Amino acid sequence: MLSAANTGGLDNDAEIQLGQLRIFPAQFQASYASVPLELTNLEFRLLTLFSRNPGPGAQSRAHLATGVGWKSARVNH
Repeated sequence: MLSAANTGGLDNDAEIQLGQLRIFPAQFQASYASVPLELTNLEFRLLTLFSRNPGPGAQSRAHLATGVGWKSARVNH
């Protein structure tokens, strides 16, 4: 497992973890706090892109990347 801050582009299929957000690019799956997220193709690709390139201060903004508070976020039950 690699954290979002140290992927370095070495393995594009490696798991990404940012706080409680976990992204599995090879399986096209994402979860938050162990709850699977239902995302469109575009949403998944953007989430993966932003998680791989968090930018400065990412740890203080981790909640923005997780979808917490997004009214449009859908969760599989």
